[in-house]
Amino acid sequence: MSPEVRRTDLRVDVLHRTGAEPAYRAVVSMKNRDLVFETFDVRDVAALAVDYRNWLEAPHIVARDPSRAMPIPGGLVSMPFHSGDGSWVAGVGADGVERLRDPALRWGRHYEAFRDTWFDACIGKPLQAPPDAYLRAAGFVPDGDRYRLVSYPSQHRPGATEAARLRPLVFDLFVVADDEGAPFHVVETSGGPGIPGRVQLGSGDVRDILAFVVAAENRTFDEDGPQVLAFERTIDLPGHAYEVRNPFGRPEDERSWRGWSDEVTLQLAHPAEVLGHTYIQWRDRWAADVLAHGAPIPCSRAAEHLHTDVPMLSHGRVRLAGATTGVCTFEGGEPQPVAVFETGDADSPILMGREVLRARIEALTSSEQALAEAGMPLPGIPAAGPDLEGLQAVSEFELRLSPTPLFG
Repeated sequence: MSPEVRRTDLRVDVLHRTGAEPAYRAVVSMKNRDLVFETFDVRDVAALAVDYRNWLEAPHIVARDPSRAMPIPGGLVSMPFHSGDGSWVAGVGADGVERLRDPALRWGRHYEAFRDTWFDACIGKPLQAPPDAYLRAAGFVPDGDRYRLVSYPSQHRPGATEAARLRPLVFDLFVVADDEGAPFHVVETSGGPGIPGRVQLGSGDVRDILAFVVAAENRTFDEDGPQVLAFERTIDLPGHAYEVRNPFGRPEDERSWRGWSDEVTLQLAHPAEVLGHTYIQWRDRWAADVLAHGAPIPCSRAAEHLHTDVPMLSHGRVRLAGATTGVCTFEGGEPQPVAVFETGDADSPILMGREVLRARIEALTSSEQALAEAGMPLPGIPAAGPDLEGLQAVSEFELRLSPTPLFG
């Protein structure tokens, strides 16, 4: 590592200003120079941060994780703020300050697409449905002042005893308000194999709750040693040959749990503190899978079957690909027609069954009614419009299939 790289740091200041002045100022400080980058968009700050990180690390380490690089025709660029020879692209202004050049001026849409994708990978994509829809899809049901999920992780574990198959793992979820009044989810479980007493997680993102359920179920499923888990339930670390089965565990010992404890409860730390964007990307994909399936996904699952069989429909900015002859045929479950919503990512469509669509329509319709009662303007396109079309497509598809079974 060169002396220039060793003696450097990156500082970001948030400027609470209005008008034409930048909202963020980042400064890369080196031994004999300071490089300043100013922007209104926090996504540019995230892009500079990963560029800076890539600059510090060896090329073979950076190459392990393609998501840290910007795709361009013919390859990947890991440092869009740098030139081809590895130097920072900067210039001195009239005020004598050396400023980094905006990568968008050089790379255009390639940089903007990378910046947006990387930012989503760091903080997570927007929720695809109300939090309640995620909870219900994961199997949580209202129970007095809480939601409760009773899971049987070992019911599909090869060689498990009957007692192990029937042993439940119970999760209790409470929804409270954070300091700003936003919903904050607190989930806890205790008494399961590998669960050290009472374990608790708090998060403002319901998808973290679903990730914790996966970790606890995986830990119970692996009670007698690592088993063959459904691949979606584990995290592949870029550049490593092993998979993370418990993102809430310690890196050196996944069978443990990372957090801080009093005499009663172990409060879990957030996995992103260790796994970063890799955890966030996996968490969002897993939650989307659960939401699409509309029911809990077992630790061990059968092969998926997906066959699109209806014409394309369109509604505003959301395209509805229609219903299928059956998707995600899980062990112990029945295949069901679903609506397939394209997201702009060809590899990650949103698949929603009848019950999830109904829950979304109910929630979105209630929101519109509240706006109307408050005298506020309604959106030009009904919020539940795509979901209504999806439900209609699923219903028509079921009628067309009846009385023929989904799979012969």
